[in-house]
Amino acid sequence: MEQQPNCAACKILHGNKTPPQEPPCETCRPDVLAENTDALTIFSLVQGQWIMGPGGPVDINHLAVWKAIDRYGVKEKTATFGKVVTLSRWMLERIAGQRETR
Repeated sequence: MEQQPNCAACKILHGNKTPPQEPPCETCRPDVLAENTDALTIFSLVQGQWIMGPGGPVDINHLAVWKAIDRYGVKEKTATFGKVVTLSRWMLERIAGQRETR
């Protein structure tokens, strides 16, 4: 499985900053430990599947995560699910922090 960043969303995110910024395309993909590759790939596939509340995203859709894990034949299913949820919570903290600075 190949990791797919959401380039369009990243460009919009950086373009909407004040002042607008260029996205860090050259450094977009950090080095990933082998044991985290499946989790990062699954997260990349479902990164648009947020459950939305009145103030923005509140969680990642767990059903979408499990479907992607099953569909791509991930061997360590439970461990990968836990890593994807951890990554999504980290992303939620970043999103919340961006809302606070506006």
